[in-house]
Amino acid sequence: QHYFIQSNLRAHLKMHPTTVILLKLLFTFSSSSSLPFFNESVAHPAGVPPISPPPTTLYGEKINSPPFLKYGENISPSTPNPVLLFHGVTEDYKRLDTLVERLKKDFPSAMIHPIKLFPHVESILPLKLQSYELRKYIENLNITSKITIIGHSQGALTTRDMIQHWDNHNIATFISLVGPHVGVCCIPTWIPIRVDNATISSICYSSQTKVGQMISFCNMWNDPQRQAEYRESNAFLPPSLCQTERKSCEEQGSNLNRLRKLVLVGTPDDDTVIPFESTLFGYYNKDWEMVPREKQDFYTLLGLEEQEKSGRLDQYIMPGVGHQEMVENENVYNTCVKPYIT
Repeated sequence: QHYFIQSNLRAHLKMHPTTVILLKLLFTFSSSSSLPFFNESVAHPAGVPPISPPPTTLYGEKINSPPFLKYGENISPSTPNPVLLFHGVTEDYKRLDTLVERLKKDFPSAMIHPIKLFPHVESILPLKLQSYELRKYIENLNITSKITIIGHSQGALTTRDMIQHWDNHNIATFISLVGPHVGVCCIPTWIPIRVDNATISSICYSSQTKVGQMISFCNMWNDPQRQAEYRESNAFLPPSLCQTERKSCEEQGSNLNRLRKLVLVGTPDDDTVIPFESTLFGYYNKDWEMVPREKQDFYTLLGLEEQEKSGRLDQYIMPGVGHQEMVENENVYNTCVKPYIT
């Protein structure tokens, strides 16, 4: 049922290319009691079957690989300095063109590869699925050398989850550009829909249809005042933060700790990730007081404490740079990206 819904939801969403329409669909779906339940018990990452029937083209490009995904170009496994980039929600790999061109200019011998997964409306599919398919994509590149991966926004959150669930990965450096690692608590200010938090929480945490958790936005929704519902109903974020399923936390923390360098980049001028401190693993408590990452329950469990003490976690706060500007701003590139490409 879970994948049947995904397939039909995907086909329907292709008719609605804007974020505003996607949010309207979310409200529409949440009120429907006739839709089959979303199976939150699906294991991650095992047990994800092909989606059938797969399309033969996606946004004008022929697909010759697993369902609706176009895997990477042929790359030599020993390619030096491989740098992979993963885009944010409602975007595609072309959104990273400015960053890609700068990297190619400064590192001509490096393999710079924007990841061609989940373009545009496909990017609102469940983050569990995206994390799993991202790992498959990278494994199919057959890279044996150490990888640097740059994630923007939702792409950074998905990348982190992938790393945590990938034993013996060969990712050396992870650069997170405004990734909502502890979630969001407000609709982005640039979306012309004003809805109170209680309504959004009721949709995302619905125990009736559970369709909300099929939308990536709801996978990131973390209501500070409804934590019990959040931990019970959010199928993605609490397990990714070791807030549930504690038995797997040691393994997740160990995998994240394999990184030689974790780079967190945020901006107080973020109009999309609210609060912006989520990009640095901070978040509100139930009284709307900001709790920094070192006081979060997951700080030690995820290995962030060990990374910070060993000098392997770097943090940058870049005022004056908007959320979408992160992948284009020259100062961000020179300060937060370029020094970490080796």
